[in-house]
Amino acid sequence: MDSLQEAATAYTALLNIDYFYTLENSAVIQVYFIPAYFHHLLGLHKLTDIPRVKKGQQNNPGYIFKKIAKGAITLDDIQKKQILQRNRIKDQTNHYRI
Repeated sequence: MDSLQEAATAYTALLNIDYFYTLENSAVIQVYFIPAYFHHLLGLHKLTDIPRVKKGQQNNPGYIFKKIAKGAITLDDIQKKQILQRNRIKDQTNHYRI
């Protein structure tokens, strides 16, 4: 399984759950995840020169997430970008490993 797909699989486990954090001052922060956020959290929105992950009318972030989760878009597909950007994406996929 591609590391990008692994990250999408781990991210899927976070969906449909509301996370509540209570701070020391009793303030409550609610966090939730939706498929469309994955695109931004990994920085894929910065890869504007790669059509497969570029946001558009026919290619919205939720659709891109589904394609990654199915393995139809892989890390190899986006490695056309400069090496520093690739490494940044690889590093960010590690945050979603369980």
